[in-house]
Amino acid sequence: MQEGRNSNFPENLNISPSQRPDEVDPGLDSVLDAYSQKDAIEKYGIAGRVWEAAYILLSYMQGSPKWELDPPFLSSTTKRNTYLELGSGTGVVGIKLTQILAPDDLVILTDLPDVCSLLRETLERHGLQETTICSDWSGGLIVRPLPWGDPEYALSIAADLGLTSHSKADSSRYLTRIICSDLVYFPELLAPLLRSLIQLSSPPFVPEGRPWDLEVVISYKIRSLPKETPFWSAFGLWFTFHPVIVRPRGDTDASGDTWRRLGSSIGEDGCFVFIARRRAESFTWSIPESDSDLLSGHGTPWSSDEQFETFLLSAFDDNETDL
Repeated sequence: MQEGRNSNFPENLNISPSQRPDEVDPGLDSVLDAYSQKDAIEKYGIAGRVWEAAYILLSYMQGSPKWELDPPFLSSTTKRNTYLELGSGTGVVGIKLTQILAPDDLVILTDLPDVCSLLRETLERHGLQETTICSDWSGGLIVRPLPWGDPEYALSIAADLGLTSHSKADSSRYLTRIICSDLVYFPELLAPLLRSLIQLSSPPFVPEGRPWDLEVVISYKIRSLPKETPFWSAFGLWFTFHPVIVRPRGDTDASGDTWRRLGSSIGEDGCFVFIARRRAESFTWSIPESDSDLLSGHGTPWSSDEQFETFLLSAFDDNETDL
């Protein structure tokens, strides 16, 4: 989230803890229970609440023996994966990552500098410790400040990953996934969020030879389409993306008609999980300095993209499915 005016305490803030759905791992209740959220909200504002799109992301990450997911969350064969989460908030997604990933995978939790203490509190409550950065480190979990749209904070993380010009080649770790959970809401934060996604999916965070191999996983809940659609229209200029789909395991319908988009009912409660990759041609484009120009598509061949509208229209005819 953007640094400066404290976006975690917007005017007339009045929020209450969310409730964990039955299908979400009860082992996370020390973060998800109402008391923990209430205390965190009082200290950290909106960063202390577990927002609804986090629950569908947690369900996607943990999977289910009853459902087949396309793509599955753990589908990568890359060794030494490096996951960076933007706007980590309470850290509940990061904790789930540490539970399901391989020992040599690295998880980087990021948020505003004053929210990093909330993340560390959560880790301590779960008996987790941050990894000490060194030349031979193999994996683990670290917390780093990263206000959206701030290139200097991002480059500091690049230095930690051994991706600066002074780093040793054998100590470098490129990003392989960026995780975003319920980040598309405040209009003034849409351009900074997109700036961070563009920077983190560009060298030095990804290799020069195959920069588009990095995936962005985004869970999103519809709240105000008029306010949120400009983000998706601009995001789609730089990234291609598609929703995660699901069907019952053991389904033998060769036509694939039983596949449905993973999510809850469309409309006010509608949720999506998107998988995105950078457009190969976008690495030659210039990034506008003006936020309004960035959201208007300046520097790209187009002014907007219609991928999101296409997914949204098709969802109205879809029987939504939760894990």
